[in-house]
Amino acid sequence: MKERKKIRVALVGTDSLRGKELKNVLSKRPFPLKDIDFFDPDVEEEYSKLTEFRGEPKVIHYLDKIFFKEMVNSIMMKRLFSMMLVMFSI
Repeated sequence: MKERKKIRVALVGTDSLRGKELKNVLSKRPFPLKDIDFFDPDVEEEYSKLTEFRGEPKVIHYLDKIFFKEMVNSIMMKRLFSMMLVMFSI
């Protein structure tokens, strides 16, 4: 049987209703999570807010919109590069 790859998850908007529901679903279901980080733009100071996930305390990090935009761009570039490698290897 093939072992499932564990993934890292970043949940943005942790304090919103949708974010709370997603956190609840992820905590109750046996998703193969390697790690999960929580971000919210309404957190005013880094390390100022806590939440709980699967019985463990977790910090809700401040979400810097510029950092987030750069991170998304970086992920998109990595995906584009991966797709290009696949296309050239065919």
